[in-house]
Amino acid sequence: MKGHLLINEDGAAIVIIFLILLPLLLITNVYYNEIERLSTGSNVTLKNNVALAAKAAAQSVDSISQANGKPMINPAKAHENFKRVLMKNLRLDSNMDPISGSPISDRVDYYLLVCNGENPFGLAEGIIYKYENGSIQTFTLRTGSLPKDFGVNNNFSVSSDGKNVTLDAPGVIAIVKAAIRPVAMSDQTETTRWASAKIIAPYAVY
Repeated sequence: MKGHLLINEDGAAIVIIFLILLPLLLITNVYYNEIERLSTGSNVTLKNNVALAAKAAAQSVDSISQANGKPMINPAKAHENFKRVLMKNLRLDSNMDPISGSPISDRVDYYLLVCNGENPFGLAEGIIYKYENGSIQTFTLRTGSLPKDFGVNNNFSVSSDGKNVTLDAPGVIAIVKAAIRPVAMSDQTETTRWASAKIIAPYAVY
């Protein structure tokens, strides 16, 4: 009987320990699943939409340059289309704050470079739109003729230890910073994604 009692007590102890550990195991499982979802969300949701927005910006062709067989980008239109696509796909308001149903949990910052290079159409050679903390700033650049190297950073300056992009035709480079909305955990992860796009005109020489 004493031995039987010990077996019961040991069995009860095992059950109690399991019940204590089970919530921890569930929490750990949710945490690792959430890390994976955040990574996926960062790479798919944000990266794809930044690429779509960059493409929309690069397709904002100036009509006069296009009529002359040398299509270039209208910077103001490019900025407008870039922002419009981000707002629509990420569900943001005009201040780049998330609205209901957005995968983003806080205001989005972005940096958009539009580069045409030297041209006879009166278009800016280069222009940078910086949207940080709800405020937009615009900077013009003298780029000279294309191709031109740019760094993937807030100032688009070439970096020896960072990512650089060469634009050999009128194009854009876009950088977006956003916090992905978590599903189960309270922490949010700020993610930066970038994309570049350029005009492809087979018969145009820049």
